[in-house]
Amino acid sequence: MRISLVALCGTLAGAGLHAAILLDDFRAPDAGKDWRHKPNVVLRVDGGELEACLDFSSVDYAWFRKSFGPDGIDLRGMDCLRFRLKGAAGCRLVVHLITNTKDERDHTFVLAHPLQPTGSDWEEFHVFLGDFVRQFLETPITDKDLGHVEQINFSVYRSPRSRLCLRLDDLWAVKAPAALAEARRRRLRFRRPLAAGADFFSGFDAEAFPYMRAVVKALPDLERAKVELLRAMRRRVRPRYFFPPDDVTPLAEAMLRLDPGYGKRVQRAADRLLTHQYTWEGETRHLPRPIDYLQQGREWSAVLNRFDFLRNVARAYWFTHDERYAEEVIGQLCEWVRSCPKPLYGRAGRTWHPLEAGCRAHSWLYLYMSLLASPSMTPEAHFTILKSLAEHAEFLSDPELRMGAPNMVIVESTGLASIAMMFPEFKAAKGWFARGTEVLDGELARRVLADGAWEEVTPGYHSWVARSCLGFAVLAKKNEVALPSAFERRFRSMYEWIVKILQPNGRLPMLGDASDTNPAIFMSEAALYFDDPVFRRYGRDRLGVSELEIFGANAPRRYAAMKKRLPVYASLLMPSCRLAVMRTGYALDDSYLLFDFGPVWSHTHQDALGFTLYAAGQ
Repeated sequence: MRISLVALCGTLAGAGLHAAILLDDFRAPDAGKDWRHKPNVVLRVDGGELEACLDFSSVDYAWFRKSFGPDGIDLRGMDCLRFRLKGAAGCRLVVHLITNTKDERDHTFVLAHPLQPTGSDWEEFHVFLGDFVRQFLETPITDKDLGHVEQINFSVYRSPRSRLCLRLDDLWAVKAPAALAEARRRRLRFRRPLAAGADFFSGFDAEAFPYMRAVVKALPDLERAKVELLRAMRRRVRPRYFFPPDDVTPLAEAMLRLDPGYGKRVQRAADRLLTHQYTWEGETRHLPRPIDYLQQGREWSAVLNRFDFLRNVARAYWFTHDERYAEEVIGQLCEWVRSCPKPLYGRAGRTWHPLEAGCRAHSWLYLYMSLLASPSMTPEAHFTILKSLAEHAEFLSDPELRMGAPNMVIVESTGLASIAMMFPEFKAAKGWFARGTEVLDGELARRVLADGAWEEVTPGYHSWVARSCLGFAVLAKKNEVALPSAFERRFRSMYEWIVKILQPNGRLPMLGDASDTNPAIFMSEAALYFDDPVFRRYGRDRLGVSELEIFGANAPRRYAAMKKRLPVYASLLMPSCRLAVMRTGYALDDSYLLFDFGPVWSHTHQDALGFTLYAAGQ
């Protein structure tokens, strides 16, 4: 028999117990008002019990909301929310806590990972209160916030394949069972910052990599161990990066032969960045060091935390050997590590978001390799950056953090596997690599359609995914690392799909979230990797410097010697990605019609039954 919330809380408090608090009370006279927020939220009787129910007969999104009044409820001393769900396979359930601590902060906290009911009979869920993070900033919830919970909100998003009803019942705040608490402690090992002392150095495999023995032998003298660590990383011959860290001069000279003005352009861009003026997303901001990386504006902050903008500063160092550029890059990386510690729970805004961490894995590897030989890379700075790269790998290894759009998962998994490949000296590297390639292979198997299209059927994101795979594949080939058997076939089919949908003018149609794009850079890279004359036909006339960074100083000679060939594709019906292409050929004056009868998923946009017509050269 259920009793009222107030009576139960009073009984527990009087007895000094904090075992469980009943949060729902569907039998109360006003229960309907408590739970009904939209017309499709109703109370239903099932087997003599009352449950709150979302009826999806006409909508794809709704929510349950339970309110506790302006004084709220004190959930301190509790570990979990426990509740039961029934039905709605394919739904995503996002749980929010709304708190009120009488200050001016945002009081919305979201569970760091959404829930996905399986659609079976009643399922019991436990969600830890410690896994709630402040919405958008994503800092962990505090005891102060848990002391004043005003509302619990269950937002439900329906997939097209889900059932029409989701039921919720039996909502409690409880102390976690011992086995569940232990499972959470094991899971949180992915989140803990790595130790800064001797424990960090014990993570190296000195037996498999003899050049690391001097590093380990230097302990317990941490400062000497850091000196030996930098010396070991500078002296090692393998693994091989896109360019050799000890001598980038041949690559820089090849770039200038290909584009004599490139060095000056890079230096001008780098000099602007030395003034700490940053422009992207249509906005310029002056950010003096140390930079505050929790900026307003989600996309603006995301770009800031990916660090791609510092690549030009590193390149300027290649061309000038001016230590100002090296000092700027290394200084910013070290400052970021100090000001943006790895979060214990969930994510941390755009600083420790899985996508940003994945992008940063790629950009920091580039910056690390570019400046490893610089005198500005001191033993302490090197230790700080390498330790953070290892923390990125631990963070990206966490299976609960992959919850973004599919294209994000590709960047995250290739970033994780690339760190593992470049630093096999870590004992954990094999596990990182296995996890990264497992996720990558699984996502390609699920998301690359039979026609070769990436699931989102949007050329820009499609190309981004294909290019992420290609860069990773180049690193693997350089280091003779075996990849899953179907990996290369799947991402090659993505480049073939680009050729299938190309307009006669060589540009991509504007499908979904895409612009009128020329894919020549992507096709140049694919031509070099696959040695394919069709891809060469749609690549650049001559290589640019970006391809040299990936394929080396000899790439222009090999590219110029490649033959070109027109594709054999004619008119095509592509049922998997739901596109139809009719063409008279691939010449500039040929005619072309693309008809979109496609799905609606993520970046595809709701533009089905649109078409692209090209004729008479326009």
